Amino acid sequence: MKTTTRHGASNAPTTNATKCIASMSASEIQMPASDMTTPELSGNALPEIRTDEPFFWRKTTNEDVKAAIQGSYLETICEALAKNYRGKAPFPLIFGQAILLMGIALTHQAEEPDIEIDSNGDIIPQVNITPARLSRLYINTGYGNVPNTYVMTVAPSGAGKGMGCNRLVEALGYTIINDGSPEGIKDAVAENPHCLLEYQEFSEILRGRGSFGRLKKLLTDMFNAGKFNDRLSKRTNAPERSAPWFYPSAYAAIQPEMLNALGRELDIAQGLFGRFLIFTLSENDMAYSVNACNRDAVDDVNRLCRDLNTISEIEGEVDVPDSEYNTKFTEPILSQISKKMRPLVLRYGNEYLPRIALMLAVPKEITPLFHAPPILTVDHLHRAGLILFRILTMAESALEALTNLEGHARVQEDNLKKMTLLIARISKKSGSPVGVSQISRNSNGTGWDGKIREVLLKELSARGWIVILTKNGQKLESVEKGCIIRLNEKAIPPGIL
Repeated sequence: MKTTTRHGASNAPTTNATKCIASMSASEIQMPASDMTTPELSGNALPEIRTDEPFFWRKTTNEDVKAAIQGSYLETICEALAKNYRGKAPFPLIFGQAILLMGIALTHQAEEPDIEIDSNGDIIPQVNITPARLSRLYINTGYGNVPNTYVMTVAPSGAGKGMGCNRLVEALGYTIINDGSPEGIKDAVAENPHCLLEYQEFSEILRGRGSFGRLKKLLTDMFNAGKFNDRLSKRTNAPERSAPWFYPSAYAAIQPEMLNALGRELDIAQGLFGRFLIFTLSENDMAYSVNACNRDAVDDVNRLCRDLNTISEIEGEVDVPDSEYNTKFTEPILSQISKKMRPLVLRYGNEYLPRIALMLAVPKEITPLFHAPPILTVDHLHRAGLILFRILTMAESALEALTNLEGHARVQEDNLKKMTLLIARISKKSGSPVGVSQISRNSNGTGWDGKIREVLLKELSARGWIVILTKNGQKLESVEKGCIIRLNEKAIPPGIL
């Protein structure tokens, strides 16, 4: 027989909630099993998604996500944040921040690492093969999965992409880092391993000048490495930098045009973008304004602060009810999605699916002594999968058009996208196929002459993005006088229109 207990101490910060619980006796903090059951996730019926249909994940909507989070604490956070807006609140922006806050609340270093004791009272030697098990709470997926989260908001200028929950993040014992070199960040981590890396202008990271270029690698490496130990040359006087536990969260914001200009397909292949849950807003989604006189703001922040601190005290390990959860999510998508997006699908299915399921298992109403690990169910995994379908759709729209092209080839690719958008805009306004003369009249400021327009249209036709027709509807292979252009939207990759 063996038992597990806690021994030793770490430099993890103690929150107000920790101090409160630490002053109670064991009998006071013990909760009955009935208080640790799964929250009832009810409300609007979830959509039936058939994975044998083409591009099935793109059928999910924001309303489906709202239905999936009903009954969970994610819904509570979204309701509070939505009060900060007038008009139709920007749900993708709100939901991204809700997931980030939950990931931060659920990711803390354990004050006392686990040890196992045998029947003779002797400590069983442990090999620390993964820092995940040094976490206060982790998902039992073999080596362990910690719910730290990277969130990226891709939205136009003026959308309010800034992270508006910094007070809550700091109240959870986290240090917010929004500048500095990789070495400076690691120095800060040595003092407090609980960090949120915040980049309101992620374009600087993608541009990669100076120390920003090395931050791209840091963000990629530190997502789930769990620790670092930098041993520098003895010929330098620089101190050794190390942390036995480090699971940062990150928030990034960028405008779509900057992402298209600076992002590369290589950033997907090397894993940078795959570590982010990507949320997008378009110009059409910006029918809202800031509610400057939100009279519930103080009460809501105080409540969220109290509840999230209580959630942060949850301790232990959480089992996954289905050992094949990842392949059930990834395989139907991988058979259809473009090759460049496969790293995101695998990361979402292998790592983010159980993390979001864990967030869904935290109930909408938090009791002061809520501290036991939630119980994951197959329903949580199903709802988490539906949420990730929607996030993957947004990620596709943001990333699918990225290439590794440089120089003239990249300019040409950008021109093809602009031509496609121009045709779509004219067609939407007129409600009919577009004439070549219409394209010419609407090309002011593009730098295109007749020859360039003809080359672009011919290339779009070769790709199948447009169909060139005579006025009688006969298909043409090249541009001719009097021909008309019709978009073939089904053939156009996500992120173009």
